[in-house]
Amino acid sequence: MAWRRSRRRPRRVCCVFGGAIALFQADLAHDFFADWIPGSVFRMAYDTARPGNETYPSIDTLIREFMAGAVFFADRLRKFKLLRGIGAEPGTARPERTEAHLSELGLPSIEATFPTLADLSKTPYGLFDIAPDIGGSMEHYVLGETARSIANNLSIMTPDLVAITSEDGHAAEDLRRFADLVLYHERYLKTGFLTSIGLSAGFTAADGD
Repeated sequence: MAWRRSRRRPRRVCCVFGGAIALFQADLAHDFFADWIPGSVFRMAYDTARPGNETYPSIDTLIREFMAGAVFFADRLRKFKLLRGIGAEPGTARPERTEAHLSELGLPSIEATFPTLADLSKTPYGLFDIAPDIGGSMEHYVLGETARSIANNLSIMTPDLVAITSEDGHAAEDLRRFADLVLYHERYLKTGFLTSIGLSAGFTAADGD
């Protein structure tokens, strides 16, 4: 009986922890939405970045901030969601470190991130959409299609992420290959695109402390 109680206790803790994460994410979503409402402080700073303001002295500052966030997103997708559990090579997999391993939602969690990369490159009138007008590289189009293809592959991948990692077979190798493809996104976002328009990313959160 004592063994059963010890097995149930972590589940209760995980439920409380999961609820706290959900509330935190809901607060982030609310704040994000509020920041983008026309007339909000951030939206005003964003819309007037070209002539310059206190938050964004120039449009270059805004572009660098945007690209730094995109680099961080891709970096965490590769290092944490994928490689932290699956490992960089066969024999280094650690099932207990896979994404959302307790809920068995690791694969859906990873799958949901790739359409974000794809949509980033195709947002109408977005930075990449107007790339040809400012001399930017068009590599983002191919990378976006690659991200969409990876998402489609993940949607039909079975079984769950923990099982794939434990087996460390062909499916695990596919995930490592996907991680390698994300690295192309990182390089393009951090240097390829910015260099093509005469900017540099500088230090980002993905570079560590």
